[in-house]
Amino acid sequence: MNGKMWDNPATQENVEKLKGRGVEFIGPEEGMLACGYEGLGRLRKIEDIAFRAEFLLTRHDKLIV
Repeated sequence: MNGKMWDNPATQENVEKLKGRGVEFIGPEEGMLACGYEGLGRLRKIEDIAFRAEFLLTRHDKLIV
């Protein structure tokens, strides 16, 4: 996505709603975007996402069954 998409009030409202339900967001980060602009909205590195996901999944006391 690009910065305008991320900053859109509807996106931010949905993000806050999901965070309120316990969803953890990994990103976005700043950098060169697919649209050719630079700014906030870039996908985090896959390794960072995988590392965080693995960490969260190994916390058995926080898993929802």
